[in-house]
Amino acid sequence: MTPGRWHRDPEGFSLIPFPGVRITVRLPGTWPSHVHTLRQVHSAVVVDADQRNGHAEIPEGDGWLTREGRPVGIKTADCYPVILLSPAHPNAAVVLHAGWRGVHRGILEEGVRKFRSVAGVPTRWIAVLGPGIDPEIYEVGEEFKQFAAPYLSRVNGSWYLDLPGWIRARLQRLGIRHLLGPPAYTGSDPTLPSYRRTGTRNQLMLTWVEPDP
Repeated sequence: MTPGRWHRDPEGFSLIPFPGVRITVRLPGTWPSHVHTLRQVHSAVVVDADQRNGHAEIPEGDGWLTREGRPVGIKTADCYPVILLSPAHPNAAVVLHAGWRGVHRGILEEGVRKFRSVAGVPTRWIAVLGPGIDPEIYEVGEEFKQFAAPYLSRVNGSWYLDLPGWIRARLQRLGIRHLLGPPAYTGSDPTLPSYRRTGTRNQLMLTWVEPDP
């Protein structure tokens, strides 16, 4: 697999952003059992995975921090998984669930704040976006003008949100310069789960990061 390029297979996607680290996206029904997950609530809470030894219950939150290479994952359909990495700290990562509510409530800022304590200067990090909703078909209400106006477009009287553009702009304002885009959009790819496309809420992908042997 070529470092820095998404690879697609029948079960999803994988990416080696740099040697020693692998990001994996798996479709419903193909999730592994070793990945830690969260009870996601569209919050700005980032959980420290390394301090949960012996805790069996699933924590509530929308992001993970690991310094020790623990396999931590986020469940998504149209929201975006966002992974923060540093080549200088290959065992460390932050994985975030970034829908519009989480972005508005500060999940990206909280993830960056937590990762700074581990990985230092954001200009040396890499931010990776997994699959999420297409900008051109994510229809939202006019009230989004109050907090996301630069990322809205109006077509035939309807408003559409460029969620990945909003995410990228926030990450860049936080100092991150190296970003890898999503491998696909959920709304226009019929092989991927999408509530916006199908109306089905219980079909989710799992995106996680772990050391690559």
